[in-house]
Amino acid sequence: MRATCVTFEVVRSRFVDRKSVGWPSFVADNVGFEALVVGSSLGAGIDVPLLADLAETTEVHVDGELRVRGLTGDAATDPLVSLAHLYAHAAELGFTLNAGDVVTTGAMCQPFDLKAAGHQVSARFLGQTLSFTL
Repeated sequence: MRATCVTFEVVRSRFVDRKSVGWPSFVADNVGFEALVVGSSLGAGIDVPLLADLAETTEVHVDGELRVRGLTGDAATDPLVSLAHLYAHAAELGFTLNAGDVVTTGAMCQPFDLKAAGHQVSARFLGQTLSFTL
């Protein structure tokens, strides 16, 4: 693993309430993924203390208002467990992850919906900020 970066996965759905149609319908519709906003590298390789610090310090703001904080405890996903499952599944299929492939490993914060465009979204973490307008 070359680097750890903070990212935003932007999901868009043509369903008014994507949760009501269920995950299989949402995935089958093939329109959920809009963009992946990738921040700069936070460090080389896997840095377990860095990942813990990210979870503790991350705040996501929408239009300057705090929306969510990093997930901790039982609510959190472990990116290293996700990565291990991906490697195992890829090996079962004979699939090789290549240098430069981007892998996302789950949500650091609770996902949330925005009903309209024109919002300034920013993550604040470890004294840094990653922002974009949606």
